[in-house]
Amino acid sequence: MSSVFQVSCPHCSTNQTATREQIGQTMRCIKCHANFGVPGPIDTSPPAPPTATSAPPTATPAPTATPTAPTAEVPKSPPPVPSPASGPPPASGPPPASGPSPASGPPPVSVRPAAEPEAPPIAAEPEPEKYRSRVTRGNWFELGCYTFMGLGLIAIILLIVFAVRYRKQNKGGLSALNRVIVQQSNEGGWADASSMSMTDPFAKISVSQVVYGGVRAKAEGNVVVESKSSELLQVYIRIENVSSNKLPYQSWFGNSFRVSDTTYQAELTDNGNRAYSMMSKADFQSIQGHKPKAVLEPGDEISDVIIFAVPRSQLGSVQHFHLELPSLAYGGSKKSRFEIPRSMIKQ
Repeated sequence: MSSVFQVSCPHCSTNQTATREQIGQTMRCIKCHANFGVPGPIDTSPPAPPTATSAPPTATPAPTATPTAPTAEVPKSPPPVPSPASGPPPASGPPPASGPSPASGPPPVSVRPAAEPEAPPIAAEPEPEKYRSRVTRGNWFELGCYTFMGLGLIAIILLIVFAVRYRKQNKGGLSALNRVIVQQSNEGGWADASSMSMTDPFAKISVSQVVYGGVRAKAEGNVVVESKSSELLQVYIRIENVSSNKLPYQSWFGNSFRVSDTTYQAELTDNGNRAYSMMSKADFQSIQGHKPKAVLEPGDEISDVIIFAVPRSQLGSVQHFHLELPSLAYGGSKKSRFEIPRSMIKQ
C-alpha cells in the first residue's frame, strides 16, 4: 500500500497529501495555514477474500448413524464412529472479528489530535494607494493652514507691540505728514498753520485762528471791555497732551524761558523778516481765551492766545507771518514753527 495518502484540513476542508511518517504529527494547511494533527489513513477498498493459508478451515460435523434393531440370530458389534474430516481442529475462542484482513495493511492508528494553536492575528489590508495619497494631501493642507494662521497671529502681535512702542515714542499718533513737517521745522522748515499741526513727544500744537483788531477783556465786575489799540494780531493756539503723563503748561503770552544763558520766548516775523513785539500781561487784564497756567492730563487739550503789536501800515505788505513757539512752555526742548498765510487772518 502506498505510503502517501490524502488528509482533509478540519478548518477549511482542503485536501492535501501526507505520508505515513507524518501520522500523529502536526501539519500546516497549505491554504489557511492552520495547524492540525495528521490522522491515520482510512482504507476504503473492499476486504480481500480469505485464502487457505490465511484462514482456518471450518469444522464439518460428523454424520449421525441410524441405529438398527438387533437381530437375534447374530449379534453384531456397534458400527464404528466415523472420524471427522481430516485437518486441524477448529480454533477455540471467539470467532474472528469482521473487518479488513491482515493482508490489507496495518490497522489504523488512533492518534489524539494536538491542541489547536491560536490563529495568528489577521493583518489589516493595506489602504489603497489613491486613498493614502488623498489623506497625505489633506494633512499637508491642514498643516499649511495652521502655519499660515500662526504666522498671521505672530504678525498681529508684532504689529501691536510696535504700535504701543511707537505711541510711547511719538505720544499721540503723529501722522506721516506732520512727521515730515516736524523734521523740516527742526531744520528751518515751516508748517502751514491753516492745515497742519506740530507734534513732539509731549504735545500737539496747532493754530486754531488768527484775528487782527482790538482785544476783548474782562474788567472788574466781569464787564467786557476792548483794548484801546486795534492794531493787534491775536494768535489762538491749541495745546493737546499726547504723552502718557501729566503735562504742566505755562503760557507763551507775556513769558520768557531761560536755559543757561539763553532766553527763549514766542517770536513773530513776516516774509520781509520784520520782527513784531509780543504784548505784556500788564497791558491787559483777564483776556478772553488766555490760559496763564494749566496741568494737562493725558489726552486733555486747552486753548490759549498770544498777542503781537502789528501796525496796520505794515500789514498791507505782509504775505505771511512766521511764528516760533519754544516747547519749553511744557517741558520740551524744540520749537514749533508755523507759517501763517495772509488769507488766514480775520479782521
